[in-house]
Amino acid sequence: LMGGVILVESQSAHGSTFTFTLSLPIEKNKEEKQPQFRYPNFQDLSVLIVEDNKTNRFILRKTLSSWGFKAHEATNGAAALHLLYNLENPVDLVILDHEMPEMDGVEFAQKMRTDGRFDDVKIIMLSSLGKLDAALQQSLGIARSIVKPVKQSKLFDHLLHVLRKEENQEIQVIKDPLPVQPVVSSLKTILLAEDNLDNQNLASRILMKQGYQVEVAGNGKIAVEKTKDVHYDLILMDIQMPVMDGFEATRHIREWEEKQRKERVPIIALTAHALQGYREKCLQSGIDDYITKPLRKRNLLDLVQNWLTIGAPVSNASEAGEPKIS
Repeated sequence: LMGGVILVESQSAHGSTFTFTLSLPIEKNKEEKQPQFRYPNFQDLSVLIVEDNKTNRFILRKTLSSWGFKAHEATNGAAALHLLYNLENPVDLVILDHEMPEMDGVEFAQKMRTDGRFDDVKIIMLSSLGKLDAALQQSLGIARSIVKPVKQSKLFDHLLHVLRKEENQEIQVIKDPLPVQPVVSSLKTILLAEDNLDNQNLASRILMKQGYQVEVAGNGKIAVEKTKDVHYDLILMDIQMPVMDGFEATRHIREWEEKQRKERVPIIALTAHALQGYREKCLQSGIDDYITKPLRKRNLLDLVQNWLTIGAPVSNASEAGEPKIS
């Protein structure tokens, strides 16, 4: 069908050789197109949390503040509207509970959207009743409707998509106060286990620009299979992934290493939170260290370089278990 030829030469007990030829045109002067976006710097953003549950408000405020957001709180829709009109600086995002007394999330969103001043404010709605009707969600300009309970890592991924700015420019990484010196790492191969495309692109570019070879696995199961075929010098393991999460994948890798008597590969967890006690959970699962999202260029490179050169100790860690907004 493609105008080519395929041949096979086979000899018993010696093996087979398959060859093929194809005549293909060479397209000249075509630049490779890469997805262009700016990785959002949460430290520049203001968020309004509208939630009547005190515990949920506390978890959201602590989580968002740790990621760099300037967080404001309101216990109901009326108080939230008052804040919107009276804050000195406008908010960039509203995280809104669906089920609230007196004025629920839908009614709040309707009142908010009637004022043209808030057209650019993003809304993420959290609901225990399931996702909103698609038509209603679109009419209210709600960027995401998320079913509770919500893990921090998933909330981070939603924020990343909602707040990303697609432009005709390279990925912008938060600038370091001092330039990062390239490291001699051309022979070092890193496996990046991460399901989020934005995080894949960001981490891969940071590492490849420093000379590292990077392979990507879209979930934990793929990562486990790859480690059986290729020796990696380091594995960056996202914790929250579909099919198989980072903890389970790490356990399978450690069991395989022990069974095959393979050298232990350093595994660094990528996590969207840094809560007290998380270090113990990482150690118990066989993870050697972790780094929190959003990724910072200098922090990532320093941690990777330390592990690949001297074998860094487990760094500042966090809490066993991940609080959920329920």
